[in-house]
Amino acid sequence: PQITAPIHIVGGGPLQTDVEAAAQRHDHVTYHGFKSPDEVRQLVKGCRALLFPSVWYENCPLTLVEAFSVGTPVIASALGAPGEMVKDGINGLHFQPGHAAGLVSQIKHLDTHNEFVGQLRAGARQTYESVYSPDVSFDQLMGIYESVCR
Repeated sequence: PQITAPIHIVGGGPLQTDVEAAAQRHDHVTYHGFKSPDEVRQLVKGCRALLFPSVWYENCPLTLVEAFSVGTPVIASALGAPGEMVKDGINGLHFQPGHAAGLVSQIKHLDTHNEFVGQLRAGARQTYESVYSPDVSFDQLMGIYESVCR
């Protein structure tokens, strides 16, 4: 399956050489390499969606929370915590883990439905404010402390 939507990749690691080579072969793929957290936040804020194609059971990835904080929806594999954090059609979209065609289909869908992207952006920000914001987290933590102290 082919896509033409712009793909921006940030970070480093053992597959960096492969990612650089892929970016050179495909005009729509840009590899940025390592970026500071502020630079990453600005890139994520400007994206239609954050792609989170993990095939592992992740435990509340900070990357998703950060995307929601800037109102960026997430396309995530429907596996583990990301599958629960991303509410399909509300703050992002799901695809089956390891199913490249499903991921491509969701990318194409967002690339052609601007109004829907706007709805997902609002849902992403609302998710952050109601579930992950510092105030909500503080209240939850204090509630835990109070229940333990009783």
